[in-house]
This record gives sequence, C-alpha cells and structure tokens, in this order.
Amino acid sequence: MSLIDAPSKPREVIRTPDQRLRVFVSSTLDELASERAAVRAAIERLRLTPVMFELGARPHPPRALYRAYLEQSHVFIGLYWQSYGWVAPDMAMSGIEDEYELASRLPCLVYVKDPAPRREQRLEELLQRMQAEDRVSFKRFQTASQLADLVADDLALLLTEHFDAGVEVRGAAVVSALRPRPLPVAPTRLVGRERELEAVRALIEREDVRLLTLSGMGGIGKTRLALAAATQLGECFADGVGFADLAAVQSPELVPSAVAAAIGVRQEGTRPAAELLVERLTAAEMLLVLDNFEHVIAAAPFVSQLLAGCPKVKVIVTSRALLRLRGEHEFPVIPLEVPPIAGSAGASAGLDAAAVRLFVERAQEHQASFTVQEANAQAVVKLCQRLEGIPLAIELAAARVRVLPPGALLDRIGDRLDLLSGPSDLPERQRTLRATMDWSHNLLDEQERVLFAGLSVFVGGFTLDGAQAVCGGEGTSDVLDGVSSLLEKSLVVRQGRPDVEPRFRMLQTVREYAQDRLEQSGKAQETRLRMARYFAAVAEQAAVGLSTSEHRVWLSRLDAELDNMRAAISFADEHGEPELFLSMAVLPWVYWWPRGYIPEMRPLLERCLESYPSLDPASRAMLLWGVAFARNVSGDTEAMIPLLQELMELERARGDEHGLALAQWGYCSSQIEPIAELRAILTQAAATLRQLGDQAVTPFALSTLGMLVLLDGDPLEAERLGQEALEQARAIDSEALIGVALLGLGYSALAHGDAGLARARFAESAEAFQSIQDREGLTYALDGLAAVALAQRRPELAAKAVGAADATRERLGLGVYPITQRAFRGPLVSAVEAALGTAAFEAARSGGTETDLDQAVEQLLSLTVRTGTPQPV
Repeated sequence: MSLIDAPSKPREVIRTPDQRLRVFVSSTLDELASERAAVRAAIERLRLTPVMFELGARPHPPRALYRAYLEQSHVFIGLYWQSYGWVAPDMAMSGIEDEYELASRLPCLVYVKDPAPRREQRLEELLQRMQAEDRVSFKRFQTASQLADLVADDLALLLTEHFDAGVEVRGAAVVSALRPRPLPVAPTRLVGRERELEAVRALIEREDVRLLTLSGMGGIGKTRLALAAATQLGECFADGVGFADLAAVQSPELVPSAVAAAIGVRQEGTRPAAELLVERLTAAEMLLVLDNFEHVIAAAPFVSQLLAGCPKVKVIVTSRALLRLRGEHEFPVIPLEVPPIAGSAGASAGLDAAAVRLFVERAQEHQASFTVQEANAQAVVKLCQRLEGIPLAIELAAARVRVLPPGALLDRIGDRLDLLSGPSDLPERQRTLRATMDWSHNLLDEQERVLFAGLSVFVGGFTLDGAQAVCGGEGTSDVLDGVSSLLEKSLVVRQGRPDVEPRFRMLQTVREYAQDRLEQSGKAQETRLRMARYFAAVAEQAAVGLSTSEHRVWLSRLDAELDNMRAAISFADEHGEPELFLSMAVLPWVYWWPRGYIPEMRPLLERCLESYPSLDPASRAMLLWGVAFARNVSGDTEAMIPLLQELMELERARGDEHGLALAQWGYCSSQIEPIAELRAILTQAAATLRQLGDQAVTPFALSTLGMLVLLDGDPLEAERLGQEALEQARAIDSEALIGVALLGLGYSALAHGDAGLARARFAESAEAFQSIQDREGLTYALDGLAAVALAQRRPELAAKAVGAADATRERLGLGVYPITQRAFRGPLVSAVEAALGTAAFEAARSGGTETDLDQAVEQLLSLTVRTGTPQPV
C-alpha cells in the first residue's frame, strides 16, 4: 500500500527499515539522458529513492519491469520532449503513455521540455490530455539544471502537503528545496545601535509581529540594522533567512521574481512568481529581509499576499516609506545619539555618544593613528552635532580624516551635500549625501516635490497650519496628505509631544537639499514671502493672546516658532517689507522682552527707523514704540524720550487709546521728575489698560506706578499697587510679570523696613525669572537681594552681587531701566560703596563679576537670613 492510500484517521504505523519514498521517473531513454540524470540527482538530494528503468533488473520484460516498479512507487514524474516512444506490436500505445495510465493512483508531476520543433503528433495529443486532467502538475522547462530545481521544489512541497513521511524527511526536504543566498557580510562593525538591535529582535520574536518595517531617511542605517538582526535571528527559523536587495529592481512587478531568486526558487514558465512563492513557502519557517523597498512600494500587496499564504514566514522590510499594510509594525530608525551642547563639563562629556564612537571607529579604519585628544575633541563633538547623528554622513566625514583633521573638516562642512563622499564599494546612491537625497527625491511625485521644496523655508519645524499657509498653493492642494506622505517616506520627522499641536521638521541635511530644490524651482522668494506673511499674522494673534489668560499658551507657541520668526523677520527686513517686519518685530514685544531678545532686535529696528521715514501712521507708531522700548532696555534713556513724545502725539491724533496708554507708560518709566505729573499720567494710563482688558501690560504699568508712588512717599499705596499687579500677573500665569510684580513688592517691603519679607519676595521673583531663563529679570532680583544683604549688614556680599549683575548686563548689552536706576539701584550702589569705602567696594564688586548669575543668587540666599532688623537703604 502506498502512503497516498493510507487511512485518513490517525493510527500507529509499523515502519520498515527503509522509509524513503520512491519516485518513478518516466521518459524515453534516447533523447533526455542529461535531464534524467539531473532529476535522479535532485531526488537523491532529497534523500528519496529514484525508480528508473535503467537502474532495474534486466532479465525481466520491459513492460513487466515498469509495471512492478510503478506498483511500489509513491510519486510519478513524467519527462517529455519530442518523441512519443516505441509502440510494441501487441500494444496500442507507447511505454511512456502506458506508464502514465498505470500511475493514475499516484501524484503526478509532468515536465515538458521546450522548445520542441519536431514534437510527434501523438505526444502532443498526450500532453494536451495531461494538461486537461486536474490530477497532474504540468510545467515546462528548458535546461537540465532548471528541471532539477523544479523537481526538487515540487517534491518538497508535495511531501509537505500529502505525505506522512516523518519529521526528519519533511525537514530535510524543505531545507534542501529552499536555498537562500548567504546574508551579505557588512565590511565594518555595527556601532551605536545596541538598543535598537535588541528592540528589533524582541519585536520579531513576538508571535503577533510578522511584518516589521524599519523606516528612516537614506543613510540612517536601516540595512545595517536589519542585517545584524537577521544574522542573530537566523537560528530561530528552521528554513533560515532570505535577503533580497531590491535597490536594483526596476519595477514593482519584478519584486516577486527578485525574492524568489534570493531564496533559490526558480521561475516556472509563465506562472506568476508571487503565486509560485506562496506555494513554495506555505510550510516554510523563514525570515525574509526585503531591503530598499521604498521605490517599489506598489509591490506592498505582494508582501501581504505572501504573509497571508505562508503562516510561518516573517518579513523585515527596510524602507524610506511605510508599506501601509494591515499588521505592519513600524520601527523608526532615528539618528544616532549626538553629544549634548557642551556645558561646564566641556567637550569630553560627549565622547561616549554613539555618533562620536562611530566617527572615531570609522576614522581609525582610514587612519590607524587617529585618536581623540584634547586638541581635537571639541571639533569631533561639534562635527557629530552638525551631522545630526546620521550614520552615513558620519562615515563619509570620517573617511576624510586622511586629508583633513576634524577642525578643518568642521570649517568646510557647510557644503556637506557635496563635500562628503565615500568609497567606491558603497552603493552609488550612497557615495555622497547628495546622491542619497537624490534617491529619496526621485521617489516623490510632482506634488510631493513641490511641497518638499516649499517646506524647506521652515528653519525651526512647522505645524500643519503653517505648512498649509505657506505651501498650500498650486501643486500642493492637499497639504495634510502631502506631509503624511513625506513623513512616511522619512523626509520629515515628528517633533514635540503628542498632547499638543503636532509639529514636524526636516533634519538639517534634508532641509539643505530641499532648499537647493526650492532655489532651482525659481519660487524661493515668493515662498519665503508667504512664510513672512503667515508669521506676521501669527504675531498679530500673539499680540492679543499674550495680553489675556492664554498668555502661557502663546509663549509656548512663539517659543516653538522662534527660529521661523527670526527667518521671517530677516526676510522682511532684507526685502523691503516694513509692515511685515514691524508686525513680527514689535507687536509681540511682551514675548521678545522676557525672553531677552530685545537687544537682538534693536539694530534691525534702528535701521528700519532710518530707512522708512514715511510709513503710514499705524506702522510709524509700531516702529516708534519698538525702537523706544529697545533703547529703554539698552539703557539709552535720553535717545528714547523724543520717540515716546512723538508717539504720544501720534496716538492722540490717531485716537488709539491703547497705543497712547502704552506710550505714556514708557514715557513715565524713563524719568522721575516731575513726580506728581508723572504719577497722574501713569495712573490714567493704567486705568485705560485695565479698562481695555490688556492683562499683559497692566501689571507693568501698575509696577512702575508703584515705584513712582513709593518715591512720592506713599508706601501703603505702593504695596496696594504691587499686590494688584501680582494678582493680574498670576491671572494670566506669566512668570515674567509675576517676577516684575514681586520686584516692586520687594522694594515696598524694604521701604517698610522688613528685610525678611523683602528677601522672600526677591527670592520668589528670582525663581520666576529662572524658570523662563530671563537673565535680565534675574539681574533685578539680584539687585534686590543685594539690598537685603546690605540691610542685614553684609555690604561686601552686596558689592559682589552688584558686580555679578553688572557683568551680566554688560554681556547681554542691557542697561537698567531709568526709573529703577534712579529710584533704587543708584541709591543702593552708593550705600554699599559708602559702607565699604571705594577701594574695598571696587575690589568686592570686581570679584563678583567672575560669579555666575545663578550662583550669585544662590549665594545671597544662603548667606542672608529670612528675618531680622534691617537698616533702611
């Protein structure tokens, strides 16, 4: 009994010593000798027994011999070409047709050699009948080696599907039938990807993960990571690992053929390769690595078909774009860890970063004597930072150390797209960064290319609203879909937290390439103009929002857009767009001031004042305020007063109550005489601001008014105004305004003779300013703590604090606000100098200039006491 006839119900089988299956091979003997030899070898490689006429017992008649052999065989293989064979006198058909008829109970595998220009008619009729019968697997071949592969594959599948031949036989058959190419061996060691490698392995070992896509931009190291993971995972798959590099595949339709070739499955005539692969891998346990899938992304359904039909196959894909299939798990391959911005620890703190380790190892491959020393450590660290941890960029840069030391390479890295080129054994698309980017760019359709180029104007990332406003014109109508596509193709990356408005950005290398494309398109200037208009509108909204309870929200938004705002301001300044420039540089001044950016804006504002003397009244008013405030922050009081006087007249003429109140506040903060008149003007201005609902400027005006009132000898009213200012500042949760209000209350406490309360208020003010890194505000808090030290009879400590504040202001290009200088700081410095004497004061003050601002605050808080009897300043 053959195994095909065995009962379907499980039963115990008593097996004979020889359990190899017998495969009968039928063909004419005079025309297919090499093919019969190839088939015999293929059968024996599978550890099966070939049953062939020429191997048999000669004394028996031919017909009796092949009938006996067929009776004991389990599989029939028919090989046919041109000859129908000899028909014996007592028979109506040839031996090969008779063998086929006798094999009706067996699985039949039929192989026909083509071309066959002299095929006999009776053989042609037999073949047509075979094709019509559904019990036959019918295939065509051309060469003996092709036939051997077909037979091996088909027998392996047949054994898996139809025979209970034992685990050992089935396993041997599958392993022999699938012959994956050896995995490529990387020429260098994988560096800096230890955690990623472990994570990829863990994902593939999970039962629910069958398709894992390693995504990322070109040169990020997807292939290296996939190969390392596949090498370690090979033993987990009974049939090994197949690796198909699809970079050279020209169309998605050819992907199945490339995969088949990678695992040793030969094409069969016109049969679809995808169908053949599913058939061959049905019972296989294999890991497939499909490398460089992005340019054949339309072949994604083939991967889905393969996974659906082959339950024990898993696939790792490396691609710059996702396949977007159900069940796809994405593993974004991000840049290597780069050194942090050097702090007090210096460059040496970043030498353990993965990017630096990669640079050093690759540099030593090109120059064995290369080492990181004190002389070049900072350059190496900065180089890795500039290259953003992109492995390909780092490797290409490291190859240059034979000619350029790190410092010289750093000086030239601005042209990184063309400067960095690699060895000839790299794929052509990776020999320069530009070639790598060209490869990605060629994957985009025309709309995506327009969007990609346009987004390069955002130097600090972008929101979807920003992208729509700047790039939502002709050719990029659906920006959301476009950004999603670029995200999937790893040309933009997400940034920011998922619980706030999503932001995206380009790595600098990618953005530089996109900028080149934008310039080549001839649309660079109009795109940047749209960006400037967009951020001018954002600034106008921010100017309102910063004056409300949404103050913190707008601070955060402008923080995120800071670099974009700077770029837009520069564009407007350079291209003669004063209205756009002023909207961004002046309107959100309550953002620029606490963040310490007013000195940065002053040269631009001064140039605008000189260049545009005939602006419309609204723009002129904005410009006058911006320049006056910048001069005030810089301590240039005398130069600001004429501007404020002109501004007050202009705002009265325009009937702008808010603008007038703002100008009056600025004017009253610049002087202290005549105090009664100034107090009356500022009282009215504060009332107007309060009435108009400006919650951002009102605390400023109240704090300044409190200072004037204090100078006018009314400490109780000064305390009340300070408390009101603090209440309004806390209502909009502005650390800058809270800090300012607490300064005024600290002065009030000193005037009341309560140094302990003053210390607490100045300490809280310092904490508010430190939380937003407002160095200017912190100098005023330090001045206040110096007054506390003096009140607690620590004049030397006070002198050091004065020196630390002076040094910070000088470094930042800041002055002291006139009213503060005249009402408080001037008297403080005089009192400290009087307590110490001029020489001792200058010595202590000079020592303070070497002290870090935060350290000076901490020192004062540690050496002053919370309570005590003060000496009035």
